[in-house]
Amino acid sequence: MRWIQIVVVLALCVACVDAVACRYSVREVGFVDLEPSRYTLYAYVDDGVEQDFVTLLKREAFLALMDTPIDLEVVHLEQDAGHLGLEYVKEDTFQGYPALMLVSPEGYSWSVDLAGDDG
Repeated sequence: MRWIQIVVVLALCVACVDAVACRYSVREVGFVDLEPSRYTLYAYVDDGVEQDFVTLLKREAFLALMDTPIDLEVVHLEQDAGHLGLEYVKEDTFQGYPALMLVSPEGYSWSVDLAGDDG
């Protein structure tokens, strides 16, 4: 009889440890975004853009975007004809190339023309 009491007390202690270890409830973490949405920064280049510029862009973007939810993808207009990023480019979107397009996970886009007037 004494052994049964000891076993019951030990079982209750083990059950209490599990209850204390889980101090967060679903309510406390219900609205936390555990996997942040990733944005995509498309860099559009054509044959007129030097390869040195593309290399510099990749290196600088890696450093600048390291701690952000933004991924850089370089899209070469002539070589990447079926690229997903080309669906955001229309004929009059940019004055020239190189150019950037930031796309949200929902599909909203914002363009930046790097070539400007002298491109």
